[in-house]
Amino acid sequence: MWSLAHHAIRDLVVGILVTATAVGCGNLEPTAKKVGVRSGGKTSQPPSTSAQPKAGKDLYFLLDGYGTCPNFSDTEGAIAGTNMTRILDDLVAALKAKAKPEPTYLLACFTPAAGSIYFTTNEFPKFTQYVAINDFTAKVGQMVGKEANASVHIVGYSYGGWTAMKVAKEIELAAGTSLKTLVTIDPISVTKCTPNDLLGSAGGQPAPGCSEAPADFGADGLGAIKAKATLWSNYYQDEPSPLHSGSIVGAENADISLTAAAFTAHMAIATDAGVRQKVVDSLTR
Repeated sequence: MWSLAHHAIRDLVVGILVTATAVGCGNLEPTAKKVGVRSGGKTSQPPSTSAQPKAGKDLYFLLDGYGTCPNFSDTEGAIAGTNMTRILDDLVAALKAKAKPEPTYLLACFTPAAGSIYFTTNEFPKFTQYVAINDFTAKVGQMVGKEANASVHIVGYSYGGWTAMKVAKEIELAAGTSLKTLVTIDPISVTKCTPNDLLGSAGGQPAPGCSEAPADFGADGLGAIKAKATLWSNYYQDEPSPLHSGSIVGAENADISLTAAAFTAHMAIATDAGVRQKVVDSLTR
């Protein structure tokens, strides 16, 4: 017979699966209309600005965890009420206080399918797109490639933390563009800790991949991430629970002590006011 702890784990995971069911909203970006000026019977296009790109823009990529997508039918296709939207709100307020422009961002979350990432951008905040997880780096690359001399900031929680590491490792940065900030919050490997792995751990020993930092990058992969990131902060908790992360070689690690019950500590770290403040401080320094 399962112990009370086993039932708590099961209820936690099942609760995530039930409450996070999302409705897909398509994966086609809006098509921009060509703008022309009618003159002398001919249509002339505005002069190209490709030779005069905006320089020095900050780009923010905020990646939430498993089962964090909202019910899109209730939010007009926007991603709202998630861990990363709260951090985004804090970020907007902090930038405003420093008289800096509103952020250029991409906001992402996982559905219970775990193989797809849903995302919106500041340009189309109510237009939710989705891509396979293996294609997400290319989408980030497209956004980064539009800017010259940009500063890139990536924040990821849980599965989003693993995704942040994947993007940091694989993304190609043009000359003058830098990965200024990488923040991982209790990152969990998508490949080493599947939802089934976590459910299975309720009946026995925790799955190894669900109770450690992502272990599928290897020393070379971690070295590549460290070499790119000017600042890499990793916040984790290691309460006696079947779901937690750990320290990562190459990152500035902080073990966060939480007052939450062990079985909810993984969710609590993303909403902890102290952690959120540290994240926003890193993004705006």
